[in-house]
Amino acid sequence: MTMRRIKPTLQGGMIAPRLRAAETCRIKANWRKVQETFQVQPLTGSAPEEMIVALLKDMSYQGRMSQARSTGRLNSRVPVAIEWTEAGGKMRAEGSTVDISAKGCMAVVPQGFTVGQKLRLVNLTNQHSCEAILVWRGHEGRTGWELGLELRDPSPDFWGLEF
Repeated sequence: MTMRRIKPTLQGGMIAPRLRAAETCRIKANWRKVQETFQVQPLTGSAPEEMIVALLKDMSYQGRMSQARSTGRLNSRVPVAIEWTEAGGKMRAEGSTVDISAKGCMAVVPQGFTVGQKLRLVNLTNQHSCEAILVWRGHEGRTGWELGLELRDPSPDFWGLEF
C-alpha cells in the first residue's frame, strides 16, 4: 500500500484533521490537477500539521469494497420536508429529493445546514418521518442547497419502495 504525507489543508480540498481514522475523503491535489482518494491512517508521533494517508487505489479489493455504498440509489423526485429546532422553536423547510436509497437521500432544500446536524426528514407523499443526519452539503442552486442525508433507523416503507 502506498503511503503519502499530506498537509491538513490543501487548496480546493478538505480539511484533513477533521477526519477520523479509517474515514475516506477526496482531496484535490492542485499541483497535479488530479483527484485521488485517500484512506486516513491514525497518526503516532507526526507533526500536527501533517497526516499520513494511504491511496485507496492501492488497497485490496476487499478493502475498497468495505468503502462502497451498502445499498443502491434510485433517481426519484419525492417531496420532503426537513424539520429542526432553532432558538427553542420548531422550524420546517420543504423541498424534494434528487435520489433516494434505503438509508438516505440527496435532497434540494432552500435552507442550508451544518454537516453533522441532526434533523427530521418527512416524506410528504406518505407522511412518514425519520431522524436524519446531514452527512454532505453541496452547492446552493436556484432552488436551494444540495443535502446528503443519512436516515437513522428508517421504517422499511419510508419511501414506499423496496430496495
